[in-house]
Amino acid sequence: MNLKLRLWWGRRRFWAKLALLFAAALAATLFTEAFCNLRAFSTQSLQPLDLAMESLQVDSVLPCEQTMDGVTAEKGKNQSVDLVYDHVDVPLRTVVVAMTGEGVLNVSVSFTDEASANTLVQVYSVYCVADDPALNICYATAESAGTAKELRIRLIPQSDDLFTVTRVTLNAPIPFQWQPIRMALVFAGALLLLCALFLRGFNAAYASGQWAHRLIVIVPLVMLLVFSLFLAQWIQPDLPLFAGVTDEAAAASDDIYAVLFETLRAGRLSVALTPNAELAQMENPYDQSARVSKGVRFKFDYAYYQGNYYIYYGLAPVLTVYAPYYALTGKVPASRDATLLMAWLTILFVGWAVCGVARRYLPGVNVFALSLSCVTAVVSAGTLFLLSSADFYYLAELSFVCFATGAIAFGLHATVQERRRLRFVQYALSGVCFALAAMGRPSAMPMLAAFLTPLFLCELLRKRARVREAAAFLIPAVLGIGAILLYNAARFGGAFDFGSSYQLTVADMRWSGVRLAELPQALYHYLLEPLGWTNRFPYLSVAYHASTAAGRYTFTLSNAGVLVYPVAWAALLAAPAFARFPAAAPALRRERWWTLLLPLIVSLPMMLISYGYAGAILRYTCDFRLFYALAGAGCAMALMSRADTPERKALSALCAALCVLSFFVGFGMLFDNERDYILKNSPQIYYGLQRMFFPY
Repeated sequence: MNLKLRLWWGRRRFWAKLALLFAAALAATLFTEAFCNLRAFSTQSLQPLDLAMESLQVDSVLPCEQTMDGVTAEKGKNQSVDLVYDHVDVPLRTVVVAMTGEGVLNVSVSFTDEASANTLVQVYSVYCVADDPALNICYATAESAGTAKELRIRLIPQSDDLFTVTRVTLNAPIPFQWQPIRMALVFAGALLLLCALFLRGFNAAYASGQWAHRLIVIVPLVMLLVFSLFLAQWIQPDLPLFAGVTDEAAAASDDIYAVLFETLRAGRLSVALTPNAELAQMENPYDQSARVSKGVRFKFDYAYYQGNYYIYYGLAPVLTVYAPYYALTGKVPASRDATLLMAWLTILFVGWAVCGVARRYLPGVNVFALSLSCVTAVVSAGTLFLLSSADFYYLAELSFVCFATGAIAFGLHATVQERRRLRFVQYALSGVCFALAAMGRPSAMPMLAAFLTPLFLCELLRKRARVREAAAFLIPAVLGIGAILLYNAARFGGAFDFGSSYQLTVADMRWSGVRLAELPQALYHYLLEPLGWTNRFPYLSVAYHASTAAGRYTFTLSNAGVLVYPVAWAALLAAPAFARFPAAAPALRRERWWTLLLPLIVSLPMMLISYGYAGAILRYTCDFRLFYALAGAGCAMALMSRADTPERKALSALCAALCVLSFFVGFGMLFDNERDYILKNSPQIYYGLQRMFFPY
């Protein structure tokens, strides 16, 4: 701004400034909406031509019924139905196809024209949801070169539902379409950007005692909690939230944690299900090829030991979600609801852990940088895409992320707590969460230990924490881990036998192991494997890959490395980040380095172990994402604060961009994951968002 404009702006009251920025954001929103509807403005002068439905030729392997009211196709998933009109004889600008029925259909428009007289050229493709009034019409832009000759509309149903094409119109004006969700996103983004640029207080240091600062941090996290609620409804729209299931339904369900809860509630260690007698007669019941070739029925992914079925999954979700839910409602939570409750707790713990990093290592951090980093860390830790899968496989990972973050959050805040009694309680809760994390994913515990050890050792060396505080953490942690070892011994005869070698899965796990020669493959899959990119929403994809391992079977599915979340890259800037917040004592400087970066070092050999025993799939990378998210968020917060020179402003802008990109990646991964629950159960959400953004 020039000097006069700065003086004029400086004389405005805060609320006047806010109103002006509000108006500017609204103007930007309206401009964006107009820009996204350019096709509506450019086609208003067209004269529509409705085609008689009986004049269309139907080319299909499916039985179709053609009447003057439309063309109805019988059920046939992935079988194409072509509607052909071979004497268009007019220049084409648009093609509108309307349909009714059920299911999702891919609709593509092709034609021949004066530039391609003998070969059909596809000019448009979109997915329609036949039973959604907002998505059951295809508005295709079809710019022919001169006069079009043959028009071909291909419909490919994505399910076995019945559908009817009711209308085909050539050169119809495309209506102006308001998109409230798109407008809300643009308005919120524009307003936040304008406030960041033009409102005073943007560089304010976070003061936890000020309610305004607390709200700046809390409100975005609350918005994530609300978004998680909508996400859960998208995952299973036909299941009422928190309806619960009966004991009988839980015991017979596919939810392993529900079965485990019912097993323990009955006072049993083995599942109350008798294995097939043929399984006991097999020479090697853990050989998948032998089970399949002999047609032996078995419970997939259960542990089979000494003639009984066991569940080798950890106890943490049962103790913290299933048991309390049952005590309050008398029912067992559905897997979707259990995952939602765990996700809510994870969001709170991750946000509080980031605040703990700021209080411990970055006093005076920028309040907006802290708020942005909290949201970014929640997304980058994998919380939302673990929720979007909503089954017990992902609940196991989510429980580790939840309680590992809880242990970190309570531990960090305990070290800066002035009230001795409250500090004691926080150390104890950190120990409880440490034990629960071990009950969720014991294989990932070395990284959690690597985070907490420098933190607590430094407190002991500084004599701020003494035997009482150490005991407050160690007693619940040791008792919890001791309970796990006793549980193992009671089930499988050995304290350190977690039962994974007895699981009935796609391979004989007893032959899995660690090979140092596979370290490059492990680091690639767990750390570096990139996402795929597309030209449609969500613009990125988690691609299926072929394992580069040789000489043995390796379990592989779709995957993406830890570094696909760009905020993790900020950890590479730890040196300038920490220099911006010099620690008062050398011990605290060393502690900051070790606490945030030692888990990343420990993660590298752990990636090799995980690859050797578990293979390379997306959910296993969540054992590591949390620690990279916390390290990256800590460095990003530092670099986005105290930006008073051109170099610091450039680093601040870079880290802000990394945080925003991480949120974009996290949101996109909700819609392209191993399970695709949203796409399967709520296609109107997925395809509505797809049409909302470019190129539609």
